[in-house]
Amino acid sequence: MESSTFEDGSAIPFHRFLVFGDTGTGKTGALVRAFTDRNLDMESDAVLDGDVKPEGDPGIFLLACEVNRLSTARAFNPRLRYRLVWTKKEANEVFAAAGAGELGQEGIHTLAIDGGTEIQRLIKDAQIGSNMENAAQDKFDYSLFNESTRKMLRISRNIPLHVVMSALVRMIENKE
Repeated sequence: MESSTFEDGSAIPFHRFLVFGDTGTGKTGALVRAFTDRNLDMESDAVLDGDVKPEGDPGIFLLACEVNRLSTARAFNPRLRYRLVWTKKEANEVFAAAGAGELGQEGIHTLAIDGGTEIQRLIKDAQIGSNMENAAQDKFDYSLFNESTRKMLRISRNIPLHVVMSALVRMIENKE
């Protein structure tokens, strides 16, 4: 992806997006198509029937926290590069590589994080550790948890790539 500039020659900053919604609303598909396949109607009959497939963009790197989302992501972007992470330490390794410019040197222009909600779970798991007594409501340090979450968001804000992140939000309808 070429670097864009304003008319005065100054660089256009990288974009940051948060894609949120309930389960099954298409967040993962949106992440791995960010800045690509803009003219391909993913809901068209030809795509849904498998007659037309997206080419995919190898410039998107997916930090995935769940295996089932990974298969969905690869269906939407077959050229997707990714890392499936199971721990906060592994997620931090991806953030560090992106922040140091290593992913950019490999032709990556977008870091897609699927999902922010799962990253929070990794942060909580790391904080609890192997001591299950730490998981008790009265012993869990929510201020430390909140600070760790803010730190992760600050890190993602400073990555020299476009960053798109999904987050699960349960929608509750008021029946009245």
